[in-house]
Amino acid sequence: MKSFQVTSALISIFSLAAAQTPAGFSPAVTKNLNLTFVNNVVLPPGELIPRAETDNAPNVSYTGVSSLSVILMIDLDIPGANATAPRQTLLHWFAPNVTSTTDSKNTTSIFKTSVGGAPYLQPSPPVGDIPHRYVVLLFAQPKNFSVTAFASINPPANNTARVGFNVTNFARLTGLGAPLAANYFTVRNATAAGNVTSTAMGAAASAKATTSVVPTANATRTSSGAPVQVTKNAGVVVERGSLGAFVVAAVWAVGQL
Repeated sequence: MKSFQVTSALISIFSLAAAQTPAGFSPAVTKNLNLTFVNNVVLPPGELIPRAETDNAPNVSYTGVSSLSVILMIDLDIPGANATAPRQTLLHWFAPNVTSTTDSKNTTSIFKTSVGGAPYLQPSPPVGDIPHRYVVLLFAQPKNFSVTAFASINPPANNTARVGFNVTNFARLTGLGAPLAANYFTVRNATAAGNVTSTAMGAAASAKATTSVVPTANATRTSSGAPVQVTKNAGVVVERGSLGAFVVAAVWAVGQL
């Protein structure tokens, strides 16, 4: 019986490790986008990153980029207008016309060299809130790429314009197609220090409470409406680590059953 539990746990772990986007998020992506904050590589996807290390946009790299790209970063867990309202999305970063260079290891590093888009906002969840999930997506930029239908975020007139961002609609209306790669990380705010994301987004969410958001991009919810926090490593939250540690912790936890 215990052997079956271990096998089932490993299957679940490897399935989770193969996913580079949160469960239920659309579009789902299986190819990993390399993200590094300071000296912290986001591995495995969903890793909890210290907020202090997210002051600047992450270093982004991916093998196989040969033309201009688009980078999007979205917070999936912005609180709604009140305690029972659904959580909403927030566009944290929109970088179009991104160029790349290839190093001696054949790894492509992504550099933003143009103006436009939405400047990077540091993750700043409200103090005491659940860890917020931040998804970073890399797209190949098509020729004649235009965001006319999303002029309000290019650049954003204000931060309220970033609330309720629907990445599926954005990709469809701008012709981006499916993402090349993705990754996501989580951040919790343990201090009162913060920027516009934590201090102004509550009001912004209230002002845009009717914004249409892709349902699958929201956190899974309990019957009370509160998001379900998915713990990693079978209940062990790992600040840093590798897939090996991820699996070992899961096997250890199953062994305690």
